[in-house]
Amino acid sequence: WTPAVALFNESHTGENIQVALEKLVEEKLGINMDDMPLFATTDNAANMLKGIKLSMLDVYGCVCHWQQLPILDTFKEFKGEDEYYTMEDVSIKCKELASHIHHGTVGKMLLEKECEKTGHTCKTIHQANETRWDSRHLNMSNVLYHEQCLQSLAAQGKLRVKKKGEPAYSLVPTPEEFRMMKGGVMVLQHCKTFTKIMEQEKVPTIPLVTQTLYDMEQDMKALVEYDDTDEVARDFCSLLMAKLFSERFPKYGTGNELNAFGNYLNPCCQGIHLKLANKFDETKVKMEKRLDDWNKTNLEDTNEVTTESEETSEAKKLSPTELLRKQMEEKQQGKRKAGRSAVFDAPETALEKEMKRYEALPGADLG
Repeated sequence: WTPAVALFNESHTGENIQVALEKLVEEKLGINMDDMPLFATTDNAANMLKGIKLSMLDVYGCVCHWQQLPILDTFKEFKGEDEYYTMEDVSIKCKELASHIHHGTVGKMLLEKECEKTGHTCKTIHQANETRWDSRHLNMSNVLYHEQCLQSLAAQGKLRVKKKGEPAYSLVPTPEEFRMMKGGVMVLQHCKTFTKIMEQEKVPTIPLVTQTLYDMEQDMKALVEYDDTDEVARDFCSLLMAKLFSERFPKYGTGNELNAFGNYLNPCCQGIHLKLANKFDETKVKMEKRLDDWNKTNLEDTNEVTTESEETSEAKKLSPTELLRKQMEEKQQGKRKAGRSAVFDAPETALEKEMKRYEALPGADLG
């Protein structure tokens, strides 16, 4: 948790990084790593949650799974113009089309021949997995890619199936269903980016949760406010945003203290999203309480760490988080106060001194 960990650099690349970090934490905070709490990541299945709570582990909910739940709810609730079918119905139709092409040679051959006629590259239509929303997104994207060829086949009366006791029907989505698909695919691309960031294994992701949620919300707001955005995409995006950011991840997920700690200790953010959510001081108090709970005291005073920031003249498009950091820096420039922190009633502790030094450092490059 110490800023020294956040500033850990390439000087340790020749040794085991985990061992070096643990040694650094023990030296800076006097913490025995064996006494640190252990967390397990899980979905929200009742038996999984109960099993972990009965163990020696603390629970940290999988943010990818928690994101999936409001997305699936939005699929079920969002309806087309005629209110007759939902986005989930469109997704099921795309899934059925992919299954038909995969498991039969006729459908695949028809699509390949149609693509040859139009000079269109025939790509695989991936099948959807019910337990992964992003597989639905990929499935709909693939169907959307073949829109022209599929509509041509539908006009020829191809790709029709008949179930026992039911009339024959087309597996090809209607023009209105294709329109719904376009809106859904456009919006869900922002959620897919979040999922891919959280799925990476080489980089710790807890410090990225709040930042990525903020960036995703800002991008989706811009999509809703953009004048040329299709009405279907705008309505789908508005409903999904309400479920994601009002119900599931209010204040960019900072209600989870681990996400809040991670945002404060992320050298690229230094808690700027916590300030936006009015949780900056509260998070610092919780961090000190956590240390007290572990009976970790007597922080040793250390020499102030300074870094040199390099400016580049190369222009680049700033992400929402980079824009926020720039605004925060301009707002707080020249207003830093020395002395005892106003957050704490007790005299300034060594942890507070570390926090002040950390907060005075220039933010790391998000790139």
